[in-house]
Amino acid sequence: MLGVTFNSGLFIGYAALAKSAIPLEVVIPFYVGGVLWTIIYDTIYAFQDREFDKKLGLRSTAIEIEHNPHKILGTMAIASTSLFFLGGVNAGIANMAYGIGMAAVASQYKW
Repeated sequence: MLGVTFNSGLFIGYAALAKSAIPLEVVIPFYVGGVLWTIIYDTIYAFQDREFDKKLGLRSTAIEIEHNPHKILGTMAIASTSLFFLGGVNAGIANMAYGIGMAAVASQYKW
């Protein structure tokens, strides 16, 4: 729910700037990529409290994926980066600078 809520501002911001219909082929990839990004960073953060959460009987993505986190978070990172790239392509902003930015995003995820 954190990712769904935090990233909903994308629709509001785009509508405020565009002052026209929201192109879903642009906004949806950015939105879903952002939701995945939020899940990734929140899961990494949740790994710090995993044992405490287990004692309390809580469930989190960190607990759910604790046996294979690199593969699952890596797959989510690839999907997120791909969706950000697709959103840029659909928006017509996929130029050299955008490609460098996406490479930086992918590098940060890899790190």
